Amino acid sequence: MLNSDIPIQKTIDDKLSRGSFAKDLAYAIISRDTPDGFVIGMYGEWGSGKTSVINMVVEQLESQGTAENEKPVIMRFNPWLCADQKQLVSQFFKQLSSAIKGECIEHSEYSRLKNICGYMNDYAEIFDLAGELPNVGSLIKFVGKWRVKQANEKNNNIQEIKDSIAKNLRECELKLIVTIDDIDRLSNEEIISVFQLVKSLADFPYTTYLLAFDREIVTKALGKVQECDGAKYLEKIVQAPFELPAADFEDISNVFFSKMNSIIGDIPEDKWDKYYWSDMFHYGIKNYLVTIRHAIRLTNTFSLKYAMVKDEVNLIDLIGLTCLQVFEPDVYSRLHFHKEMLCGSGIEYARQDEHSRKKMEASWSGIISGTPDHRVEWVKSILCGLFPNLGRIFNSGIYSRPQRNATWQEMRLTNSVARPESFSRYFSLNLERDAIPTSYLEWMISNADDNEFIEAVRKLNTDMKSTKILDYIHAVFTSGKIDQVDNDRAGTIFMCLCKVWHELDDNEDSSFFSTPFIWRFFLCVESLLKGYNEDDRNRVISAVFNNHDVALSTVATLLQRLEEEHNRFIEKDRNTDTPILPLQKILELESLFAERAINEIEGDTLIAGFSWRIIYLLENIDADRAKVTIEKMIISDYGLINLVNSSVGTGKISSREVLHYYKVDFESTSKYIDTNAAYKRIKAFSDTSAFVDLDLEAKQNIAAFLIHIERGEVVKNDFADRDKILTNEIDSRIKSIEASLCENAI
Repeated sequence: MLNSDIPIQKTIDDKLSRGSFAKDLAYAIISRDTPDGFVIGMYGEWGSGKTSVINMVVEQLESQGTAENEKPVIMRFNPWLCADQKQLVSQFFKQLSSAIKGECIEHSEYSRLKNICGYMNDYAEIFDLAGELPNVGSLIKFVGKWRVKQANEKNNNIQEIKDSIAKNLRECELKLIVTIDDIDRLSNEEIISVFQLVKSLADFPYTTYLLAFDREIVTKALGKVQECDGAKYLEKIVQAPFELPAADFEDISNVFFSKMNSIIGDIPEDKWDKYYWSDMFHYGIKNYLVTIRHAIRLTNTFSLKYAMVKDEVNLIDLIGLTCLQVFEPDVYSRLHFHKEMLCGSGIEYARQDEHSRKKMEASWSGIISGTPDHRVEWVKSILCGLFPNLGRIFNSGIYSRPQRNATWQEMRLTNSVARPESFSRYFSLNLERDAIPTSYLEWMISNADDNEFIEAVRKLNTDMKSTKILDYIHAVFTSGKIDQVDNDRAGTIFMCLCKVWHELDDNEDSSFFSTPFIWRFFLCVESLLKGYNEDDRNRVISAVFNNHDVALSTVATLLQRLEEEHNRFIEKDRNTDTPILPLQKILELESLFAERAINEIEGDTLIAGFSWRIIYLLENIDADRAKVTIEKMIISDYGLINLVNSSVGTGKISSREVLHYYKVDFESTSKYIDTNAAYKRIKAFSDTSAFVDLDLEAKQNIAAFLIHIERGEVVKNDFADRDKILTNEIDSRIKSIEASLCENAI
């Protein structure tokens, strides 16, 4: 909801406790019974509420007159509506004439007042026709070139006209009250014109002026144009100066909170960290809320941004950043260029050397460059709340507040600006190209049925986003959200992930230091099983081992992880955490796995995702039975391809860019088949149409196997120094094989 920055019109709308001030000022004005003119100055900064106070004063003035003859003539003059200095003066007198004529129809001295109006119109016409505004000192000598509407000779003298107006006003004892607002928004020359008008041209008896402006701006203008001390000049004109009472901060904050509530509405507790907000507001945002106008500017800007990204950002982060955008635009505009420093890993910063530290400090200096000293601390407070890494970089006590107690996972769930994957949306107000809408993720976790969940994961994998769903699941079940999603739901998600796991690709970005894909799976497993007791964990995991929709390779991955927690089947003990299952349950799962593995391996088919992990576990569970089973498997071509698939691994190397490579583990395969014999069989198979029917992963592994052996010359047995094979080489080999098969078919 946008709020227009429109001053209030009535005292009933006053939220800054200024109604009593306006009432007292109105009473003082209406009670004046001396004939001399009087000038009141009401001083306040832009946005401090001067116009609202004038509106309340006028409201009180209009209600305080008793008898009709005692009611003053009130004119509100807006110099902004005048095109230039000359028009400013002429329009003033025309409007004052109309105000008197309109308000005094039933006045006992109406005929005299009507004459006054005529004089004022003549007065205005002089300035319409004059080439320039007369100086104050030469006013009496000035006679403009103007056309006389009336034949009366006395009207040719401007001083006589002014004297006639003053004489009639004094005899009628008519009180004139003139308010002039926004004087500080005029040009320097126009500001001078207003004060000349008040002091010399319209200094009539029984006339009170209420002038509202920023004193600092006006005194500078007066001093510059008049080449004098502007403050002293102002003192000669304004007889009763008032500093507008400063708005109580509690009143301003109440207005701010009220408008924010109308924008945001009811927020679920899990989406609003009240302690973080309290620190963000008190240590940062509130420093900028000096006037109501500041509160309105901030809430209006926030309202527009909130409407575009409300479901995809952390609301407190968005408010903090919007505060900087409105009040520290230079700082805000630089933040997007420092994502690495603001969102980088805390561990990385903790290990940085002196050179890195100086680089970060230089980056920080660039962000706050040009910020006034007294506001630097405000900026620091907001940014250190938004980006916890800043406190780690500088390791200074001044960065202890505001304090964000959220874990890295909780910040992921709320799309914090401090998370690299969410950072850019706060500045572009659009989701990143590879982002997943939060509403979609929440639907997957809470409401999607089994088939919908699996298809959604497949779709995300196709769109190169599977790592993001794994991260999100881990964050949900690690951050305490398990209370909102019951254990049965966690078990369902666990089963669905296991069913589709073997299809997923490592689609992490090209960062060389990115988290290994398999680790993400383990993190998901642990977080999903976290809420179960031991018996229920065993039930859920056993269901996965017995479900043939779950690939054998996935079952092997889970089993190996569970074994490692008991330091089984590893060269060196390394795990001290509490195991997910006790050893006795693991031994039962071993039996389930072994029976299923042997049945599938002896089935003479390609096994999805077949890996050396399957063979390795079988060897450790029952070495003799494993040997017999593998020897039976490789009798057929498809069984041999299973073995080849299991021997090929992939990795990353870093040069000018991160590259993917393939490497074959010949040491393991040579235990079951001679390498040269395997090469001949695989080469012969690749020359058949059956090769075309294989899935892409199998084709890539076959190509890697053939290239590796050919590089080391088939007749040799030492393959230790063979180079890694890059993806482009694999793709070229596959295209070559398929092209050859196509030519032979023709």
